[in-house]
Amino acid sequence: MLQWLGIAFLLYLSYQLFTDNGELTPDKHNKAPTFMTGAIMQWLNPKAWLASLSGIAAYIPNAEATEVMVFASLYLPICWLSLVIWVWVGKILGQYFQSPAKMRMLNKILAILLAASCVLILA
Repeated sequence: MLQWLGIAFLLYLSYQLFTDNGELTPDKHNKAPTFMTGAIMQWLNPKAWLASLSGIAAYIPNAEATEVMVFASLYLPICWLSLVIWVWVGKILGQYFQSPAKMRMLNKILAILLAASCVLILA
């Protein structure tokens, strides 16, 4: 049941994305998040916690303190490096997708890929 609810939700998101008009309307009154807000949100990010715990469970079966420390000392810089890459790529793509036509094209492609990923859930 949970699998079908998840698929229905992904298809709903896909539909919303596919039918989006591509208009970017920046709100002049909203202030950009600060560095501190971003740092706090990283500590509250459930996906990051699950990824860390999954990595520990997969690669450190005994979970001894020294092994966990080695894992954390490798995992942290890798995570920060990937974060820097995501920000850099996002900045470049953000400059390219300024027009509503380009944004609609991107939204439609991503919506189709999201809907197609539902097939993988069923496989």
